[in-house]
Amino acid sequence: MSVVIVGDIDVDKMEEEIKARFGKLQNNASPRKKEANNVPKHKETLVSIVSDKEAPFTNIQLMYKHDHVTTKTLKEYRESIVRRLYNSMLGARLDELAQSAEPPFNFAYTGYSSDLGNIDSYSSYAMVPEGGAEKGLRVLLEENERVLRHGFTAGELERAKTDILTGMERAYKERDKTDSRRFASRYVAHFVDDVNIPSIGDEIKLYKDFLPTITLKEIDGLAKKWVTDENRVVVITGPEKASAPLPDEGLVRSILEEVKKAEITPYVDNVSDAPLLADIPIPAEIKEERQMENIGVTELELANGVKVVLKPTDFKNDEVLISAFSPGGSSLYSDEDYPSASNAARVIDASGIGEFDLTQLQKKLTGKTLNISPYISEMYEGFNGFSSPKDLETTLQLVHLYFTAPRKDEAALQSYVAKQSSIFKNLMANPDYWFSDQVSKIAYRNHTRRGFPTEEQLQNIKLDRVVDIYKERFADASDFTFFFTGNFDMETIKPLVATYLGSLPSTYRKENFKDVNANYINGAIKKSLTRGSAPKAQVNIIYHGDFKWDAVNRYNFKSMIDVLRIKMRESMREDKGGVYGVRVSGNTSQFPNPEYSINISFNADPPMVEELIKTAKADINYARHNGADEKDLTKVKETQRQSRIKDLKENRFWNNNLRFVYQNNLDPSIIELDNFEESINGLTSDDIKNAAKLYFDGNKVIQVTMMPAEGTEN
Repeated sequence: MSVVIVGDIDVDKMEEEIKARFGKLQNNASPRKKEANNVPKHKETLVSIVSDKEAPFTNIQLMYKHDHVTTKTLKEYRESIVRRLYNSMLGARLDELAQSAEPPFNFAYTGYSSDLGNIDSYSSYAMVPEGGAEKGLRVLLEENERVLRHGFTAGELERAKTDILTGMERAYKERDKTDSRRFASRYVAHFVDDVNIPSIGDEIKLYKDFLPTITLKEIDGLAKKWVTDENRVVVITGPEKASAPLPDEGLVRSILEEVKKAEITPYVDNVSDAPLLADIPIPAEIKEERQMENIGVTELELANGVKVVLKPTDFKNDEVLISAFSPGGSSLYSDEDYPSASNAARVIDASGIGEFDLTQLQKKLTGKTLNISPYISEMYEGFNGFSSPKDLETTLQLVHLYFTAPRKDEAALQSYVAKQSSIFKNLMANPDYWFSDQVSKIAYRNHTRRGFPTEEQLQNIKLDRVVDIYKERFADASDFTFFFTGNFDMETIKPLVATYLGSLPSTYRKENFKDVNANYINGAIKKSLTRGSAPKAQVNIIYHGDFKWDAVNRYNFKSMIDVLRIKMRESMREDKGGVYGVRVSGNTSQFPNPEYSINISFNADPPMVEELIKTAKADINYARHNGADEKDLTKVKETQRQSRIKDLKENRFWNNNLRFVYQNNLDPSIIELDNFEESINGLTSDDIKNAAKLYFDGNKVIQVTMMPAEGTEN
C-alpha cells in the first residue's frame, strides 16, 4: 500500500498523521497470491457486435493487440514520442473527415496504450450516425490502410512536432503553477505501474533533443508493426432497431477483405499560405480609461464604443482568458427563425474564417496556444476563449475576422446538421436523456426553446438565415464588452485592443434582449413516468418563483442551498443508504425577469423512491422551521471562506464574475474579498430559515419521477 499526498502541507505533521492512521494496520498472514492475467493472442480476427434497445449511440472500435512495451530507458522514451506523433497525425486526418459535408462519424481518434494484462493495443475508435456502422468501419480501415501503404507527409510531421513541442513548452511555463492533482496521479501511476516520473524540465529537454531526430520513415514503419491481420478485434455497439440494424459478422469480415484489396490513394495535404489577416487595421483612439484599484481592474472605452475590461494576474504563467457579450441573442428572432439563430454561431465557427475553411485554419494555427469562438445564446452574443500571452495578437485577429469576414460554407452546414442529427436521433432511447427531456417539457410547457432539439428543428437550419442572423448580431460592436484576465502586460495589450477591437464596425444601435416567455409552469405539479428496464428510478423536484434580486438575497439563497446539500447528503445517502448521491442546486437571475429555481435530483432503488422524497422534504421543512444546525452552518461558512480564497487566485473566477457584474449592471467592487467576508461572518441560522420559508413554496413546485418499465417501447 502507498499513501500519496500532494499540496500545501506541513510534511512532518502529515507524516505523523499517516503513521497514526495507517501504522497499526496488520498485513494478512496468508495473503492471496497475485495471479498474472495474460490475454491470449490469436491468428484470426475477433468480431463482437452488441445491440441494446437503450443505447443512444453507435460506436466502433478497431483494435490491434501487441506485446506490452515499457518506457524505462531513453530509447524507449523516444519511441513513446514516435507513437505520439503517429497518433497525432492520424487523429488530424480523422478530424478532417469529420468536417466533411457527409461525415462518416461524429468524431474519431486513434491511440496506442497499455491495455489488459500483458498487452498493449493500437485502437481506432469512432462514434457514427445511426445506421452508419458499415461506412464508419470502412473509413477507419481505409485510413489505417492509407498510412500503411503511403505513410504521412512532411508537412503533417512538421505540424505535429510543432504542436507537441508547443504543448510541452506551455507545461514547462506553468511548472510552478501545476495542479497538485497532476502530481498525485503521476505518483500513483509510478507506484502501481512503475511508470517513470521525470520532471517537466527533463521532459522538455528530451523532446527538444529527440523531435528533430525523428523521421517520417520510422513513423511510417509503425503502421507495418501495428496494422496487422493477426490479433485484430472489431467491436460494434449500438441501438437495437429494426429500421437501422447493425452489420452482422459476415458483413464486417467482407469489409475487412474489401478494404485490403481496394485502391487507396495517398493523402493530399491541403494547406493555404495566405496571411490570416491581409491588412492590419489602423488603431483607434482609447477615449476613456478608468481604474478600479481596489480589485486591480482597468476599464477602457474605445472610439467605436467597445468596452474592454482588463484584469492582469500572475495566477498562471501562460494563460489569458477572454470573453465578451452584447445584449440581444436569439431572443430577438421568431420561433420560425429560432433553429437558425440558436445554431448560427456554431455553424459559422465550423465554417472557418475569411479565406480559410476550418481544416486550413487549424493548420494555419499550428503551434499557437489559443482558442476563440463566437456564441449566440438566448440573451447575448459574444465570444469565449483563451490564449497564451505570445499568441494574443493572433487571437484578436481572429476576433476581428469573426466580426468582419464570417465564411458562408454549405458543406460546413451539412456536416454540422448531419452530426447534430445523428447525436439526437436516437438519444431518447436512453432513459436518462428521455427523462431529462420530459422534465424540461413538463416544466416549460413544451416550449419550443427548451429541451433537446428535435430532428425537425435541426433540418430547419437554413444557411442564408444563419449567415444573415450572424451578421446582424455582430454588425455593431458598440455595445460589446470584452474581458481579459490573465498574464498580460497592460502596455502591450492596450495597442492590440485599440487595433483589432477599436477598428470593428459600429452602428451605435440601441437594442436589448426580449423575454421569450419560457417560464416554469405554475402550481403544484406531480408527474410519474415509466421508462427503461434497469432497476433504477429517477427523481427531479423543482421549486421556483419570483426573486427580489439583491446581494443579500443572493447570498442567503446560495447559503441555504449549501446547507441543504449537506443535510440531504447525510440523510439520503449516509443514513438511508438510498442514493449514491443527491444533487441540490439553485439559480437566481435578474433577466429577463427576477426569478429563482431550486433543483433536487437523484437516482434511487425504485422501492425507496417515496421514502427518499419524504426524507428530502423533511430536510426542507426542518430548514423552514429551524434554519441550520450550528455544525452545518460552521461547515458552510468555512467552505465558502476557503473556496473564496482559492477562487480569487483563479483567472476563470475573475473572468466569469466580471462578466456577471457588467451584465447585471452591478458595481465591480462587490467582487472584493472583504465584502464577502462580512457576509460570511454575518450569516445566521435565521437567515437560512427565512430563506427556506421564502423559496420552498409548495404552490410552485414540479415533481417528476421515473420508474422502470420492462419492455418499454423506444
